Amino acid sequence: MSGVLEFLNWASLFMALSGMALLLRALSRRLGEALRMKKYYLLYDASIALMALSLILIISGLFSGLLSRLLFLSGAVLMVGTTMRYWWWIVPEIFKPGQ
Repeated sequence: MSGVLEFLNWASLFMALSGMALLLRALSRRLGEALRMKKYYLLYDASIALMALSLILIISGLFSGLLSRLLFLSGAVLMVGTTMRYWWWIVPEIFKPGQ
């Protein structure tokens, strides 16, 4: 039973992060086109692929649990790094004095 719960936990985490990555990918693509930035938004696809691969490895048990989880973490960190690349400028705007 704990194996089923662990699978549901990882699957729901994957679905939530993938949905967020797809939303941020679309927004970042439009922002990047407007600002004429490089196509960093493609890194969202890579992060989803890393997380999907790690989910498959967790389910199949081919690699140790730690390696699969580190692969999932690397996908999530890649997503956060890409988000910071596109959206970090908004933080100083929020805390600008006189707003």
